[in-house]
Amino acid sequence: MLQGTVSNFSWVIPAYAQKLPRMVYALAHGANGNVVSSYKIAPAGASLSQATSSAPVANGAVSVTVHPSRRFAYVTNASSFGAPGAAPGIAPNSVSVYQLDATTGAISGPTDTKPANGNPISTVVHPTGRFVYVVNEERFGATVGNVSVYSIDSTTGALTAQGTAADIGGSPATAIAFHPSGEFAYVTYMPPDPTNAQNFDTVKTFAVDHTTGMLTGPIGTAPTGDNPWAMVVTPGGHFAYVASLSTQGNVSQLSTYAVNQTTGVLALTGSRSPASSPSAPTVEAVVEVEEAAVAVARHPRPRPQRRTCSPSTSTPPGAATS
Repeated sequence: MLQGTVSNFSWVIPAYAQKLPRMVYALAHGANGNVVSSYKIAPAGASLSQATSSAPVANGAVSVTVHPSRRFAYVTNASSFGAPGAAPGIAPNSVSVYQLDATTGAISGPTDTKPANGNPISTVVHPTGRFVYVVNEERFGATVGNVSVYSIDSTTGALTAQGTAADIGGSPATAIAFHPSGEFAYVTYMPPDPTNAQNFDTVKTFAVDHTTGMLTGPIGTAPTGDNPWAMVVTPGGHFAYVASLSTQGNVSQLSTYAVNQTTGVLALTGSRSPASSPSAPTVEAVVEVEEAAVAVARHPRPRPQRRTCSPSTSTPPGAATS
């Protein structure tokens, strides 16, 4: 099974989508190469069905992300030297669009592919659903990591390139997350450029242009652990978390940040070393607990929990939920 990074596994389900099937979409091995497959989440949320549909992916596909409308999915295609896909004609360093059936959740495509920059590793959809951001983690050369920005066709899910953003001149980007208001973006950076050490192991805040989706800034910066690799912001926008791979493959530091509700800027409030490397669902669980603590502090009387679609503990690696 391939592994990938998805920034946010939980989508609040809008009223019109409550009757749609709850699905997981994951990269998997197929008979003729790797594919992206759909799996139905059991009613209790504790298990997944066998694959209900599959569509071919390019060589080197590394992550899949679902649009919040649950009509489209986006697969990030990295190096052509990666795992062989069932759709080898798709160019590397790109992002492909797939269609999701509104009734069954079945996946089909790809129906569109657009180039990204070097070594794209993950795709994130803006909270408004109007833009897609691809993190390019290229560490050397002319296209050292930044973020590719695209607008989304609301009918087909097709992408139109808006440009690149969050390029700070040498330190590759590794993850992006958004404040739920959509006003601010957070991008993490890691080495290796020795001439840009001031940006090593940082998370930077950018303002988001709601017309183009482009990022301006940075307007703030905060330290992370060594080699930050994944980030999530709580649904209420009060806290953010960055997981860092200090030993390249193990999450050895989880940093916590308070979010300034006016400026969006992050302030480091603490960090810890997990007893064991947490999976993405574990990080999501921490987020829900912290957000609940804020809700209780502000509203002492019990309130119904926000309805979300969260992955079960059996969610395959490299998977996204809808």
